Amino acid sequence: IAMGAQAFHVIYDWSSPMLELRYPLGRETFAPDENLRIRWADSLGMTSDTLELFYSADDGINWTAIDQEISGTATQYQFTVPNIVSDEVQIRIQNKSGTLADTTSNFTIMGRPVLTAETLCGGQVNLSWHAIDNTSQYEIFELINDEWQLLQSTTQLTYDIPNSTVGSYHCYSVQAVSSSGIRGLRSV
Repeated sequence: IAMGAQAFHVIYDWSSPMLELRYPLGRETFAPDENLRIRWADSLGMTSDTLELFYSADDGINWTAIDQEISGTATQYQFTVPNIVSDEVQIRIQNKSGTLADTTSNFTIMGRPVLTAETLCGGQVNLSWHAIDNTSQYEIFELINDEWQLLQSTTQLTYDIPNSTVGSYHCYSVQAVSSSGIRGLRSV
């Protein structure tokens, strides 16, 4: 036990309450009508205020309400992705009084084609898919040596692959691309 006067320091650590979006963060790609679980954290567990969720399709210029009456104790929300095409989508969460808020970085929403493959005579494979809104072209890929290789771009809804090796395994995918270059998810 020390005796006499001792030097000491008082250190303060001011932690302000804050809302923090955990998912999505930004740079992801989602398809319209997909179920997206938005997640957030209340850093100090102090948010008793009602929460509000919004999305923007134009880099935060305009906001559309998702829900403006979320319990302050909630940490997630099931959201149906809107049927839009944009690579400037953001999610914003805030408390009703507007003193706590967080906004994601931009992410993308664009349709995902459903690919159908049919083997024809002579080893030819016919790929087809349904149209995706606001698409100017489709990119066709083949999985070669564990990497997706671009085979062709087309404006059509079908693509024929000639001389595919009969009896061997081939994996193909198609991706929608908008006129402004926005790329959707590849088919699975």
